Amino acid sequence: MAAQAAFGGFMPDFQKLEKSMAELSELIEKNSDASNTLANGAVVLSRTEIIGAGMLAIIVTMLVGYFVSRSIITPLKEVTGFAALIAAGDLSATMQVNMQDRTEIGQLKHGLRDMTDSLQKIVAQVRTVTDTMATTSGEIAAGNLDLSSRTEMQASALEKTASSMEELDCDC
Repeated sequence: MAAQAAFGGFMPDFQKLEKSMAELSELIEKNSDASNTLANGAVVLSRTEIIGAGMLAIIVTMLVGYFVSRSIITPLKEVTGFAALIAAGDLSATMQVNMQDRTEIGQLKHGLRDMTDSLQKIVAQVRTVTDTMATTSGEIAAGNLDLSSRTEMQASALEKTASSMEELDCDC
């Protein structure tokens, strides 16, 4: 009986404790649901941010690749076009060279421009020599014609002399 009386005194406190525990359990469950919702939202947001960052990285990489390839391909097309003109014999073509360009393509442009300048000088020298040779050949041809004419005149005079000598020889 004493135990029942003592137990009866704990009963209201025990019921309060039980009620508080139920409220705490309910609060934990609500907070757990809210935490799950927040965690799921954070996961979705993180996934979206990672996908967005990846796509941005791909786009930036593609743009950088495009501009780098364009900065290489365009000058190479200029150089090959210029080389084709030179190969076709057009030495009047000019290569636009940026004096600040220290890349391999810039050095190639400088080299092609210098080569074209040298070829133009060589062609000018060859032209001068061939003009001189043409003039000299004309003078030699004129001299040969004059010599031929004089030789014919001398041959004719020699024939007359020989003929006169024969006449003198016959009269004797």
